[in-house]
Amino acid sequence: MINFLFFLFLVSGNMRIDHVTAHRADNFNISGDRISIDYYDPISFYKGSPRIGLKSISFTYNSVIFCFADIDNKNQFLKDHLKYEPRFGGWCAYSMTEGKKVDFDPDYYKVINDSLYLFKDENAKIKFVKDFDKMHKKAWTEWEKILPTFDSADSAFRSKRF
Repeated sequence: MINFLFFLFLVSGNMRIDHVTAHRADNFNISGDRISIDYYDPISFYKGSPRIGLKSISFTYNSVIFCFADIDNKNQFLKDHLKYEPRFGGWCAYSMTEGKKVDFDPDYYKVINDSLYLFKDENAKIKFVKDFDKMHKKAWTEWEKILPTFDSADSAFRSKRF
């Protein structure tokens, strides 16, 4: 009986992980080869200069590949990768307030409370940042409709970091 229960635990855990992985791949802003945010190095935004990462310096988490411009950025990301994932799957944060997955322009981003927000243009960035609390709450409400929560501990992809 104990062996059977252990087997059920293993099977249910693997099915949950596969479901989370598939859901991330379906909803994260990735290319056809699962590269996130148009190959941009997420750490480079925190350093104030968005840079294209290299596929040879990458990290994969639940089917999403993050590329880095250098090994130091990769190592920083690995220290707390959930913190450095862009909010709302790497889609334009302002567009998410309308429930839309719209691509971003790397010239328009903002790091707020240690979280990376990407935007489609300057106007979207200004509107979102101007009334951050209201816009973030509205975007989060729409994001939860797109990506129902399985377990808040799964990733920053679902966690509310303000």
